[in-house]
Amino acid sequence: MTQENPAMALYVILKKVVNSEARTVAAGWGSALGSAPNDKDFPQKHAEVVNLFAETQRYLLSLPEGNMDWEIYGKYLPSWYNAVIFRKLWDNTQYPAKSIINAAALDQLGGLGSLLGRTERAVLDDSSIENLKNGLEKWRELLDDSGISADVKEQIKAQVNHITWLLENMDTFGPNPVVREARNLAGLGFQLMSQLPSTIKKI
Repeated sequence: MTQENPAMALYVILKKVVNSEARTVAAGWGSALGSAPNDKDFPQKHAEVVNLFAETQRYLLSLPEGNMDWEIYGKYLPSWYNAVIFRKLWDNTQYPAKSIINAAALDQLGGLGSLLGRTERAVLDDSSIENLKNGLEKWRELLDDSGISADVKEQIKAQVNHITWLLENMDTFGPNPVVREARNLAGLGFQLMSQLPSTIKKI
């Protein structure tokens, strides 16, 4: 199953939590993301799951009034959100992993993901990924330019590192987060272009 859009990526992750048979929500998330809630990389991974929900919600909220997709799927947004942030005790065996969401709501998320897979999917082929990696290396080289202020260098470094991490975790979160953050990096490049045009042309 491919995670070519945020709804499908979120569905796959939540289904892993539910199907983990873990006795607690914490253990279920640990199984799904490969990191337990107390691990140092868990916040970054879980934050990306929240972003997947946000992207899914953004799509539905962008639909015109009366749109059938909104009528079918919009009512499930609270259930999907509650599954991601789960307000009850994560370490309490009273709440096993499967309790984060009911089967009907999860199936509807999968249905939306399948629909968007036919209409709204992002595609990153091997060539695109290789070009992006080369571009990230050029951005790293840009960090050595003395004409760039320290705070901007930190912005670039953080963004490049985040995109690199997303590429490494594309099997979990899909291509959309990579595309989103690459666009953000490009936006930063446009800002710098007015200040350092000769430097940005190297990218």
